[in-house]
Amino acid sequence: MIKSMTGYGHFEDTVNSRKISAEIKSVNHRFTDFTIKVPRQFGFLEEAIRQEAAKNIKRGKVDIYISIVDYNENSTLVTANLQLAKSYVKELSALSQAIDVENDVKMSSVASFPDIFKVEKPLCDEEQLTKDVLSVFNKAFEIYDNMKFAEGARLSDDLLLKGNGLSEYVNKIKDRAPLIVQEYEKRLRERMEEILKNVPIDEARLLNEVAIFTDRVNVDEEMVRLGSHVKQLSEIIKDNEPSGRRLDFLVQEINREVNTTGSKSNDVTTTKMVVEMKTEVEKMREQIQNIE
Repeated sequence: MIKSMTGYGHFEDTVNSRKISAEIKSVNHRFTDFTIKVPRQFGFLEEAIRQEAAKNIKRGKVDIYISIVDYNENSTLVTANLQLAKSYVKELSALSQAIDVENDVKMSSVASFPDIFKVEKPLCDEEQLTKDVLSVFNKAFEIYDNMKFAEGARLSDDLLLKGNGLSEYVNKIKDRAPLIVQEYEKRLRERMEEILKNVPIDEARLLNEVAIFTDRVNVDEEMVRLGSHVKQLSEIIKDNEPSGRRLDFLVQEINREVNTTGSKSNDVTTTKMVVEMKTEVEKMREQIQNIE
């Protein structure tokens, strides 16, 4: 089953005292292009997320956002530099005596001096955090992927419908082909009779002209290849592998056969059918641009 390149998924959960949120969204792109944003202090997560996403995303411009809020009470450590504080107090006391000014240093004053307090975060268990983030990411990805499958199902139905339409035109052109030759022979005979009046028609010459015309307008090979391409279209759509590029190439081949048929057409009815086929092929090409 084919998948669309367009999708969106979001999931958040609290794991090991951290609120983790993952958001994935993607749009059409010729190749695979990942943009991954994680909190600056957790930059090590980016490559793990990229590898996980690349397992299942083969084409598209994909934006992934990860946010992490730490609820752990011990997530931030504040320590006082006691030695430095004592030095400040000692020097202030000495200064007070030296300039004969009352020493009115209070706790709040000492606490405001530079470098008295040091704020630091404990070392992060990168392996555990990576595991926790990927668990949330994969749940968001499941939602995202389901959306791509749902859109892909709609695209599949539309492509199959258009493929069936092309098959109908192929059958109509095949049925029409003998009539084109018959009508040409009839017109040619009438024209020759009009020109030659009562002179007998050279049947061999007439048949030779008809044979040349038949060879020039023969589209049997094009119809066989078109029928084969349409059958292959259905097979690719039902395949479980990413099929966007293969379908893109296949539609180019379908378009080539339709154009060749049009160039050989010497019949108004067939030309009209070729125009309709070209319209359907162009619609298919547009749809396939959205398939992964």
